[in-house]
Amino acid sequence: MKRIITLLTFLITVVSGYSQEATVYIARNNGFAGSGAPAHIFHEYAYLGKLKQKKDYIEIKVQPGENKFALVSNLGFARGIIIDARPSAEYYININLAKGDPIADVSNDPSLRKKVMDRVRKNELLTPPEEEKSEYQSRFRDKLAKTYTKHTTNTSDTQLASTPSGLGALSNMVAASALAATLDTVAADTSAVATLDTVIDYNSMNKREIARREILRVKAESGYLSEYEAAPVAGYSATVVPEGGRTRIDKVSHEALSGLKYRRSSLYTLMIDDSDIEHYQVIKDAFGNTELSEKFNNHNIGPYLIPGSGGLDDQTIHIENYLNSNNVARELIAKWFNRSEKGTFDMDLVAERGQYNASDLNVKIAMQTQRGQALLKDAGEELIGNTFIIVYDYQYTNKQDQAEKRGGFLSALSTVASVVPGGENVSYIAQGAKMASDVVGKGYFVRTTSYLYQLVWDEQTANTFYGQYWMDEDSYDPAKKEAFDHATAFRLKYVGSEVSRNNLQSTIFSSKNNEQLIEIATTRAVDKNIGKLQRTFEEFRVKTPLLSGDPISAKIGLKEDLEKGDKFEVLEQILNEDGSTAYERVGIIAVDKKHIWDNTYLADEADGATSSENYTLFKGKSGKYASGMLIRQIN
Repeated sequence: MKRIITLLTFLITVVSGYSQEATVYIARNNGFAGSGAPAHIFHEYAYLGKLKQKKDYIEIKVQPGENKFALVSNLGFARGIIIDARPSAEYYININLAKGDPIADVSNDPSLRKKVMDRVRKNELLTPPEEEKSEYQSRFRDKLAKTYTKHTTNTSDTQLASTPSGLGALSNMVAASALAATLDTVAADTSAVATLDTVIDYNSMNKREIARREILRVKAESGYLSEYEAAPVAGYSATVVPEGGRTRIDKVSHEALSGLKYRRSSLYTLMIDDSDIEHYQVIKDAFGNTELSEKFNNHNIGPYLIPGSGGLDDQTIHIENYLNSNNVARELIAKWFNRSEKGTFDMDLVAERGQYNASDLNVKIAMQTQRGQALLKDAGEELIGNTFIIVYDYQYTNKQDQAEKRGGFLSALSTVASVVPGGENVSYIAQGAKMASDVVGKGYFVRTTSYLYQLVWDEQTANTFYGQYWMDEDSYDPAKKEAFDHATAFRLKYVGSEVSRNNLQSTIFSSKNNEQLIEIATTRAVDKNIGKLQRTFEEFRVKTPLLSGDPISAKIGLKEDLEKGDKFEVLEQILNEDGSTAYERVGIIAVDKKHIWDNTYLADEADGATSSENYTLFKGKSGKYASGMLIRQIN
């Protein structure tokens, strides 16, 4: 009996010792801002690895008590949290560089905890090599010390939701049964978050404003002087250079565009910010909350409002003064190469968007080989050179005001007719016209002008960047950081402008109020004008993959202003021996007018809306095309 008791005591001690450790899972679920930037993760001062979006996760066993975790981002900031770990518990940390709390304990948030668990199930366990651990532990030690002192979120005193599983569950149950008297605190396991940073009321802001505030906060902490990454240049040289004539298209057409692409063009959008216009806040928030079309990579660099007076015939000079004075071309390039707080660059975002092998894009090595140079050239032509800016200028006319003016005239006409012999018919006509005016005079006329600019990335610009400014973490040079901060070698090209006019109709029976109508009009105008710009300017046209080859279908529709008669070329993507990309036409297809998808904003809420396929069908040779082939509009 004594031997059995001794054995049981030994087993309980072993299981108890094992179950005392808590488990922490760390994964990344990033928003649109910062999705291409790596996130360096630390436990205390031990380096856990460079966590990338949708690639890997971290799992670590920690001792009960206070445990510090930190995130150091290539975007130039660091944040830390403290987890007061309880014996045998599981904790979940979410990394999201687009949020105000980029590293957060989400153990008590069912939705975010599930996202972390999904990453753990799908991704690979991250195990950094020893030399990498040593490098980053040394490099970031001082930053970590400041982070743990200045930017630390604490966890305590809230019920933690965690569910043991597998062998961990068995050991926990044995330990809990054998040591109930000493481990009764496990049942009351707790976790909570209270930030020490300045709290911003994000609930009152649109999505673009939230992103702008976050980017601004990060840059301010890194010592930058403006909303754009480096200081504005005094006595700047022009960075917007017009090429050829400027074509303004005032005629309203009903043409379309193509859509998604494996290697998508990148887009940064802004609007003229006229605070004097009616319903200003509604328009601003509607624009700020508009989701960028999935056909484009979001290349947002922060600011989205250009102060000015809306509705002018030509805003190009005003817009270009803004783009020039803030050296926006330089900041677009900085984003492409993930410029860090120190001024170093990397190719992670280029590799991610272009589906390149990141190791093949090592600039120092690539510049020395023919294949490497071809890949850098391909990345420039396929990705960086297809970076665009659109500036929107909205002008709203209240139809109610116009209806009242027409109504006043018609009432006067009716009065005059009633006292003129034989004027009864005129009076009836006038009264009928007034009633019709009251019905159709609800809603807004919306005139939207969009101005399109393209980042210039030619051979000369690429050579200048790689030769004079490029440096990575292994080749840091303070002089190059200073040079890029004040560089004026980068340019934008004015492509042209388009105008759309929308008659957003409501009636006296509509459930939509004026503010809701304005929101719908603003959102739809963004998509409509992209379509018109793509129709007019070939360099802005994008490619989209076919959803299926039989029937021939693609996920584009009325949101892109698609119409019957539109023709598209079908392209097969070719990968050359040197790694560069080419496209070969394999046929031409046309839109099936009976099967055009209505994917416009809130289309399902429109009067008389009916459900339809969430794709558009095309007419073409059967059996010739396959899903994944690319299409691009040609008429």
